Amino acid sequence: MAYDPKDPADKKIVDDLIAKALADAKEELDDYKAGVDKKNKELLKKIKELREGKGDADEVTALEAQLETVQAELKTVNKALKDITKERDNLKVTSEAEGKFSRDLLIENGLTEALVASKVGEHYLPAAKKLLADQVDIKTEGATRSVVTKDGKPLREFVTAWAQSDQGKHFVIATANGGGNSPGGNAPGSNQTDLSKLPPMERITAYRDQQAARK
Repeated sequence: MAYDPKDPADKKIVDDLIAKALADAKEELDDYKAGVDKKNKELLKKIKELREGKGDADEVTALEAQLETVQAELKTVNKALKDITKERDNLKVTSEAEGKFSRDLLIENGLTEALVASKVGEHYLPAAKKLLADQVDIKTEGATRSVVTKDGKPLREFVTAWAQSDQGKHFVIATANGGGNSPGGNAPGSNQTDLSKLPPMERITAYRDQQAARK
């Protein structure tokens, strides 16, 4: 199967490979830097000893030339380490952001599908999803991800039960009776008694929607 950059599973595989390559490269650079650091210290020590003991000037000059080369190399490897660390950190931040976006989108789509199947009114979907979002999570099995409740129940089963509950029934559009299009007794905001059972903020939202629908 071809790589699909829009598929979260495929994207994660590639991101993991890049992260592994960056980690391996950083490890190699760390080892290389340790060797260059050691050589730098050895040269500094030897030059110091020669100068203090008034050693051969030509030998000091030769060692200083080596030191200059080693320090330039050290500067290069330090920059490479800085760049690769930055790239690794940026990849991590991007991956985490994309992971959250994919998770939120999967939950959003899953809840929308389940709520519509449970006959929740279209204009009540945002409020219903906001109510239920904290109660669901993503279940990962291999490359497959699905939305379930936090205790592992299937999403459709959970939403169906919620739509039949005292809270959820206010969001459900009942089948019209008598040939009209007006909602039945279970429709959101069909009477004040039903609205009074809702928490304050939900009650306000439902009341506003009810008034808008009557205009």
